[in-house]
Amino acid sequence: MKKIALSIMALAMAAVTFTSCEDVPMPYDYPGTGGSGSGSETEAEAAGTGTEADPFNCVAAINYTSALASNEESTEDVYIKGIVVSIEEEYTTQYGNGSFTISDDGTSTNTFKVWRALYLNNAKYTSGQQQIAIGDTVVLCGKVVNYYGNTPETVQGKAYLYSLNSSKSETPETPETPETPGTGEATGNGTLESPFNSVAANNFTSALAANAKSDKEIYIKGKVVSIKEQYGTQYGNGTFYISDDGTSANQFYVFRALYLGNVKYTAGTLLQEGDEVVVCGKVTNYYGNTPETVQGEAYLYSLNGQTVAGEEPEQPGTGEEPGGGEVSGSTLSVTFADLGWEDKTAMSTVTLSDGTTLTFEAGGNNNGPKYYTSGTAIRMYPNNTMTVTSSKIIAKIEFVVDESNGSIYNASGDISANPGSVKVDGVNVAISGISSKSTVITDISITTGAASQIRIKTLKITYAE
Repeated sequence: MKKIALSIMALAMAAVTFTSCEDVPMPYDYPGTGGSGSGSETEAEAAGTGTEADPFNCVAAINYTSALASNEESTEDVYIKGIVVSIEEEYTTQYGNGSFTISDDGTSTNTFKVWRALYLNNAKYTSGQQQIAIGDTVVLCGKVVNYYGNTPETVQGKAYLYSLNSSKSETPETPETPETPGTGEATGNGTLESPFNSVAANNFTSALAANAKSDKEIYIKGKVVSIKEQYGTQYGNGTFYISDDGTSANQFYVFRALYLGNVKYTAGTLLQEGDEVVVCGKVTNYYGNTPETVQGEAYLYSLNGQTVAGEEPEQPGTGEEPGGGEVSGSTLSVTFADLGWEDKTAMSTVTLSDGTTLTFEAGGNNNGPKYYTSGTAIRMYPNNTMTVTSSKIIAKIEFVVDESNGSIYNASGDISANPGSVKVDGVNVAISGISSKSTVITDISITTGAASQIRIKTLKITYAE
């Protein structure tokens, strides 16, 4: 009887232990997975020998791959069995491969990353074949790599879907011609002065032999369509698509490119869809079907006109040039579009018609305040400041921000004034209770993209009488 009781207690304790383990987050994030990556060796039970007859389970695959040196590939193909947990890239006819995560029980516990694996029969996916779905039971075959020493995954292009729900082959219902990049108008010659557009970049890269890379660096210009892997301090690179018009038509794949200045990302403005970028580096025709930049041999040359320090293609700061403005009684009003500034003019100190000055500073952000003709507004980014200084006591400051593309650029209300009390109502921002000859207005947003910016179109200063 005692033995039975002890056994029941042991089982109960084990159940509590495994439940608790499920709540513990993984020690790192894999780019683009949102933190669902695997970890190093796990206490869960490993099974399998990695052969066709006895595939690794996911725990065993994690242990096997984690034992490799950083970025080392396995010398042999291994077999791994699991249940699909999430899908990052479905199989498509454009590239013929897919990316997803699997685990032993179909939950996010002890997941293994399947990175750009070919389809059944070690072939590219074609139209009409069965698509993978969450909950499917799969077996993978191929080489694995301990990516950067902390992400066990299959090697891109060197692994394939061995079976899908026990089926080892799949015949397409209807044939389809694979999508061909570069069907639009190609422009540019790949130089800094005349960058390739995405169509020309696809054409140039597709002309290379399979897996060959260009012998020289080229420049490619476009708008960000989508972001696969945002820039971060863990890997220092980013992965995204660009095209001429910001849509997926004729998009070009920028794969793990370094940041501005051809260095790893440590801090600075993150990418957002719609950003205009220029990418510089070598390209490769990956496996003869995926034109893309070469990992680690390309970088973000410019982001919305911003390049590296001292090389920004912008107008110089405004210095002490009069900034205009109309005085009426105890108020001064200025519309920045009336001042004749050129696009991307970097803001320094603007002297208004009554002698009041607006002094702009970056506040540690790589992007400082600038005037853009698109939106006719001065753009302030997180930590940017605007100091308003006058010979008279300032009672109140009001400004109107830009509203475009469904966004109101008021930093989501994250604006501070010292001294002063800030009230944000849509496009209208009012700072009252200043009672001083100077106040510092700061963008205190901790987000990125449109939600983090203040874009000031008009400014009105009311002085104490």
